[in-house]
Amino acid sequence: MIKVRFHLASGPNYKSWQVRSEDSVEYHRPETSYIVMRGCKLINERNVAEKVYEKQRRDVCGWVACESCEVLDGSPKSKGRMLLYDPKIAPYWTTDHGANIDNTYWQELVTDGKRVFVSF
Repeated sequence: MIKVRFHLASGPNYKSWQVRSEDSVEYHRPETSYIVMRGCKLINERNVAEKVYEKQRRDVCGWVACESCEVLDGSPKSKGRMLLYDPKIAPYWTTDHGANIDNTYWQELVTDGKRVFVSF
C-alpha cells in the first residue's frame, strides 16, 4: 500500500506531495508534477483530526492510501470533482458540498496543485 499526502512539515519538502511506500519516501513539487493514484481509500485518523480542528494546530492525520500511483510532469489534462482535506476547517475528508467521505473508495484520484480530484 502506498500513502500519498500533502507534506506541511518545515524543511526543503514543505508543501510537496509525499509518496510513501514500504521501502521509500519521495517528495514531488505540485508546481511541476501531478500524481495519478489508483485503487484509493481516503484515510483520516479522526481523533487526531478532531484535536487539529479544536486547537488549530498541524498534525499528520489524513492521506490517500492507494494500490498504485504514477507521478507525471506538468498538469492533468482532465479532472473531476474536488475532494477536500483540511482538518482545521472540517475534521474529515469532504466533497466540495461538505459531505463526510472518510474511508470511501475511489478507482482513480489525481492531484492538481495542492488539491485532490476524482479523475475521469
